[in-house]
Amino acid sequence: MVRIENRGSVVIGASGALAAAGLLLVDGALIAIGLAGGLLAALAWGMGRRNLRRLAADLEAPAVAQAGDEVRMAVRVRNPRRLVDAFRVRIGLGGAGGFEAQGFLPWIAAGSDAGGELKVELPGRGVGTTVEVVLTSDFPWGIFRNERRAIVAHEMRVLPRPVVPVELLMGAGALGAGERRRPGAREATGELRGLRDHRSGDRMRTVAWAPSVKSVAQGGNLLVRELDPPGFRPERVVLFFHSYGADRALIRPDRFERALSLAWGAVRRLRARRVPVTWMADFEEWIPREVSGRESMSRLGDALSRARRAASTEAHEVEARFQDLGGEVVVVSDMPPDSWSGLVAGCEGLRLIDVTAYERGRSLKGGARA
Repeated sequence: MVRIENRGSVVIGASGALAAAGLLLVDGALIAIGLAGGLLAALAWGMGRRNLRRLAADLEAPAVAQAGDEVRMAVRVRNPRRLVDAFRVRIGLGGAGGFEAQGFLPWIAAGSDAGGELKVELPGRGVGTTVEVVLTSDFPWGIFRNERRAIVAHEMRVLPRPVVPVELLMGAGALGAGERRRPGAREATGELRGLRDHRSGDRMRTVAWAPSVKSVAQGGNLLVRELDPPGFRPERVVLFFHSYGADRALIRPDRFERALSLAWGAVRRLRARRVPVTWMADFEEWIPREVSGRESMSRLGDALSRARRAASTEAHEVEARFQDLGGEVVVVSDMPPDSWSGLVAGCEGLRLIDVTAYERGRSLKGGARA
């Protein structure tokens, strides 16, 4: 593919105008200048096409990444020609999750390769089996821009960006009818993780005196009780994901992506605390998943990277599926809770994640703009 650059438009236009003026005025000098400009453009066209001919690209990139992260990809461009070097080659990458990256190689010697690492920011989730590599060059004089596209086989999975819901960090969560339950002692103070040496700034009331006496007697330091931070600490959780909204509720793709991030962040946090999770989602036909180990986490991450919003979730489906649940339940949706919270009320251990509260300029306490 060849495109004319701005400089090329000026050169070609001026050459044509000079040649035409020379013919009208019967001026050999003008005709010669116009023809010289045309020959210059033709030479640039031929050299530019030859500059990218037979170039090939190799790519090394991570197989699994996370949206919002910056990863490194190693790109090398091979020039298999024996005599002709390649100059001023720009590299463009595009692939899973909609990522794009740019690089520049000033010179690729004949019979060798050149390249380096590119820092690539992954804007969104997705799955891909190939990466598109676009090679462009305006060699030799910036008159034309030549382009060569190549498809490099590389499987890549970009997981949603995990966002831990604030509702799981607080001692009490949002319940079905808007009530709040008082945090238990285990949630309010956190659980004992273990003992560690006393550090500057530790409060004396955190010192475990009985173990400290033994430690000091043996030449050690005072020992301090280290607690896990307070928060949501159930024995098992059902994470219930749906996309139902009442009539006239606006469907927004960005909220679906945000809801997936909140759900993935909730699962990761619960699993980090070794809490078994049962996952149920309308875009998976309500088939429950037991998430209790690395393999099941990997399968869930793969499913979320491929997820597509369920377009026909009905109120009776949400209500019927929810009635079969028990224990602690976390409900995540890409629709505002006002449009569906009445369908999931009545469960004592219920926590609702309000996706609208995580929009820019909003807060969990009422959505006031900052």
